[in-house]
Amino acid sequence: MRYAMASLLVLLATALSRPCPAQAQEAVPTQHVMDSLAVDALWSAADELFHQGDHQRVILLHLTTIRLDPHFVEAYLDAAYLLWSAERHEEAVALYHRAAQANPTNAQIWAELGYYYMVNRRDYPKAVAAYSEAVKRPHDDYEIDKALAHAYEKAGHPETALAIWSDLHRRYPKDGTILHNLNRLRSTLGLPNV
Repeated sequence: MRYAMASLLVLLATALSRPCPAQAQEAVPTQHVMDSLAVDALWSAADELFHQGDHQRVILLHLTTIRLDPHFVEAYLDAAYLLWSAERHEEAVALYHRAAQANPTNAQIWAELGYYYMVNRRDYPKAVAAYSEAVKRPHDDYEIDKALAHAYEKAGHPETALAIWSDLHRRYPKDGTILHNLNRLRSTLGLPNV
């Protein structure tokens, strides 16, 4: 890996020493190019270290990546996961919140925090709060909505969970998982199947 990083630096120095047309220099600021190259190198190095099991260094590389590119959501999420996997829960939660602050329209950050609370901590009210934030933001599929329904049920609010499952069934009537969960919860509440 040291050889790869040294090679990257030599290539970068060579590229920066070449004359560049004035129009190209104005189009992309040099610092942005340098940051982008550094982010790519850090991400590649982190991937290699992850597969070697050196998770502490992966966290450090991701935190460095985030300083260069605060909108690189995957770096936040990977680092937060590794932090809570290492029982560094307060740091993980703080990083999720930092990610959400830097990327306010991103639903996945809140969904990952909801998953952390629901699966790792079994803190269902906090899972509900996080998933509720996630569904307020644009998201491509309805997995987050399903997770919110599960979180409400586990938090002791089956009626709210039932309302979410019912709405999902109305919107996606052919989804067997939704129908199964809707009927399972209806049965639990003493209601007939749909």
